[in-house]
Amino acid sequence: MYKFFSIVLIVILFLYNLLGIGIANYQIFSIPGLQLSALIICINFFYKFNSVISQIFSRQFWFILLIFMIYIFAIFIKSMSNGYPLIRIIQDAEIFYDIIFIFGGIGVAKIISNKTQLKILSTIFLSMAAWYLIIIIVGQELIQLVSPKIGGVYRSLSLFGAYPSHSFLMLGVPFFLFVQKNNLKNKFLAFFIGVTTLLAQKRFIFVEAIIISIFYHKKIAMKFFQNLFVIIPLIILTMYTFEFLEIRTSKGNIFSIDLITSTWQSAFVQNEESGGVSWRFNLYEDSLSKIKNINDMLFGLGFGGSLTDLTDTSTGLIIRTPHVYILTVFLRSGLIGLLFTLYFFSNFFSKGIKICFASKNELSKKYNYFLLLSFVIAFFEAQTNPMLEYAHMAFPRYFLIGLLLGQKN
Repeated sequence: MYKFFSIVLIVILFLYNLLGIGIANYQIFSIPGLQLSALIICINFFYKFNSVISQIFSRQFWFILLIFMIYIFAIFIKSMSNGYPLIRIIQDAEIFYDIIFIFGGIGVAKIISNKTQLKILSTIFLSMAAWYLIIIIVGQELIQLVSPKIGGVYRSLSLFGAYPSHSFLMLGVPFFLFVQKNNLKNKFLAFFIGVTTLLAQKRFIFVEAIIISIFYHKKIAMKFFQNLFVIIPLIILTMYTFEFLEIRTSKGNIFSIDLITSTWQSAFVQNEESGGVSWRFNLYEDSLSKIKNINDMLFGLGFGGSLTDLTDTSTGLIIRTPHVYILTVFLRSGLIGLLFTLYFFSNFFSKGIKICFASKNELSKKYNYFLLLSFVIAFFEAQTNPMLEYAHMAFPRYFLIGLLLGQKN
C-alpha cells in the first residue's frame, strides 16, 4: 500500500510542477484536491516510519514542534473568533501545515531507491522544459482559451496554460551536469533546460544561477574552461537565433540580449508596476503598518485577513501577503512564531549538511548535495516570491527536503 502511496505522491509532484496553479485549483469540499490527498498520505507516512523519522531529529526538536503546533492551533481558533471565513483561515494557515509534505519525501526516500528517484526527477525536468516551450510556441492565451476550466473557491482558472516553475526547472541544469553521468547527452539536456529558463524572463533566475555557481564553483570553473570555445559561441548563437526568430518570452516580449539586461536592471528601477525595489518596499511598508501594538508584534495578526491593502496591477486582485516568507510568518504568527519557524529550518539545514558529509558513495554524495542545493534555493526564493505559501509551489520544495532527510546513510 505504501508503494502505491509513493506513486501517488510522485504523480502529484509531476502535476504540480507541470500544471501549477491550474491543477491546484481543483477542489474537494472547498479544499484543494491534490493538497488534501498529499497531506493525508504524508501523515500516513509519518505514522508508518515514525520510528525512523523520530531518530532524524532530537527529542528537543519534537518537544518544540509539539509546543509550536499548540501555538498555531490557538492562533487558528482566535482567527475563527474574529469572523473571517473558515476557508480563508485554512488557506492562510497552510504556510505552516504544508511543512507536513516533508514526511512524504522521507517516506518515498525509504521506499524508492536513489536510482529510481533520479529517473523520476529526470522525467519531471524534461517534461517541464518541453511543456514550457509548447506554451511559448503555441501561445499561452490560446492554450488557456481551449483548456477546460477548474472552478476554485474564489475564481475559475484554466487547467492548462500556467507556466511551470522557472526556479524548479532551473534545478535541472545542475542535476544533469553534476548528478547524472558526465556525458554529451546530459550536457545537452542541461543546456536545453538552461536555455528554456532564459525565456522565463524572471529576475530570480540570475540569483539562482549565482547560488548554483557558489555550490558548484570548482566544478563549474573546470567545466567552463575545458569547454570555453564551445560554450560561449553556443550561448551567443542561441541568443541571436532566438532574437532572429522573434521567439517570445513567458511575458510575451520578443527575446533579445537587451531584454535580458533590462530584466535584471528592472529589479532596481523605481517603477510601481515593475516589481522592482520601489514596488517591493511599498509592499513591505504597507504590510508592516498592520502591526499596531506589542501584542501584534509578539503573537501576530492571525489568519483570514489580508496582510496588505495593495492590489496587483495586472489582475486587480489584492496582494494578500508581502511575498517574503519570513515577513509573512512574522505577520501571521508574531515574533514567537517566526523564532519557532527559523529553528525548524535551521534544523533541516544542519541535518542536510550532516547527511551530505555522511554519504558513503559518489552517487549518494552528488545526489544529496543537489537536494541540499534545492533547499537553499527554495528558502532564498521564498523571500522574493510566495513559494512556500501555496501548496502547488510548496509541495515540490518540501518534498525534495524530505528526500534529503530520508536518505539512507
